[in-house]
Amino acid sequence: MENKRLKILHINCNYAGTVLHRKMIEQLDRHTDNTVFCPVRTGSTYDNRNDSNVIIAECFNNRDRYFFFHKQRKVYSTLKEHCDLQQFDIVHAYTLFTDGNVALNIKKEYGIPYVVAIRRTDLFFFEKRINLRSKGKEILKEAEAVFFLSPKAREELLDKHVPEGLRQEVEDKSRILPNGIDSFWLDNIYRERDLTGTLKRIKERKLKVICVARISRRKNIPAIQEAIRELNEKGWQIELEVIGKAEDEGVLEKVSSYPFTSRLEHMPKEELIHHYRDADIFVLASRKETFGLVYAEAMSQGLPVIYTKGQGFDGHFKEGEVGYSVDCYSSEDIAEKILKVCEEYEDIAGNCLNNVNIFDWNRITEEYTDIYKDVGKGVPK
Repeated sequence: MENKRLKILHINCNYAGTVLHRKMIEQLDRHTDNTVFCPVRTGSTYDNRNDSNVIIAECFNNRDRYFFFHKQRKVYSTLKEHCDLQQFDIVHAYTLFTDGNVALNIKKEYGIPYVVAIRRTDLFFFEKRINLRSKGKEILKEAEAVFFLSPKAREELLDKHVPEGLRQEVEDKSRILPNGIDSFWLDNIYRERDLTGTLKRIKERKLKVICVARISRRKNIPAIQEAIRELNEKGWQIELEVIGKAEDEGVLEKVSSYPFTSRLEHMPKEELIHHYRDADIFVLASRKETFGLVYAEAMSQGLPVIYTKGQGFDGHFKEGEVGYSVDCYSSEDIAEKILKVCEEYEDIAGNCLNNVNIFDWNRITEEYTDIYKDVGKGVPK
C-alpha cells in the first residue's frame, strides 16, 4: 500500500455549511485522493466553489427528514448516479446515522470498508429515535474505526447507548481526534506574552476575562456574569468582554445589563487576536458544546480556559493543566475555578502555549491518514 495513494470517499451531510471540514479536506489532499459527497435538501443555499472533488447534490425535500430510510434511499441512489463507487478504497462517514448508513450500504453492496465519526446529533438520535437504535449499533459494529471529537463524547456513547456485548469492540477501534483550528492561530502563537502585567493585576485582585460566543441561551453567558458579580462583591475588580453575534434579544438584554461587561460584535480573526492578547482568562460555560474551537484559539494566545464539565472540550487535558471544567449551572463553581486559575496562572498559561499544537490540522490529518492506511491494508493494489 506504500506505493498507492488511497482513494477516500467522504460522505458528509454537513460539508456545505462549514468551513471547518473544507480545511480538513485541503490538508488530507496532501496524503490521499479525496472525493466529498454532500447530500443537501432541494432548494438549499450553499457555497458552491465548484471544487472538482466535491459533489453537493440535492437529494431530498423537507418532508423526507421525517422518514429516515426513505430519505436514505434517495441519498444512496443520488450518490450512485454521481460516483463510480468501485473506484474507492475506503469510505469516511462524518455522522453515524445520516452518513454512516450510506457507508454501511456501500460496504454491503461493494465490500468497501468504512470509518465513521460520532457527532452530538448522533447521541441525540440514539436517545430520541428509538426505531433507529439497532441500525446505529449495526453501523458501529461494521465500521473499521470510530472517531470521536472528545473523550467525553466516547464515554457518553459507550455508557448510555452501546450494549455490553458490543462495548469493548467499539472502544478498541475508537479514536479521539479533535477538530483543528485555523492555521492563523498556530502561525501567531503568542509566545512573547509578558505575564508580568497579569500577575500584577491578580495580586491587586483585578482581572480581564474574555468570552467569545454567540449571544444565545445555550452559550449561558449570564452564568459567567453572575460568577464575576459574586467575585466583585468580595473585593475583586473583574471586567468581562463578550464578543459575538446576538441571536437572542432577551439574552442580549440580560448580558448588557451587567455594568462590568462590554460587548462587541463578531469580528475577523485578525482583530480578535488582539482582544485575546489583552485578556487574562477565557471563560465559556455552554450548556451544550460539541467541541468549541474558541478554547483552542484562546490557548494559542496563552490564555487559561474555563469550560463546561462533560462537554466537548472537557477531557482533552488533565484538570488544571490548561484550565478547569465547571458546572455550567453553578456560578459559585465558575467563580471558584477563576480563583484557582489565578493561583496557578503562570504554569497554566505556559501549558496552554505548549499544548495547543494538538489542534493542528497537519497533525490531525496525518493521524487520519495513518488510520486509513491501516484500514486499507486489506484493499488490493
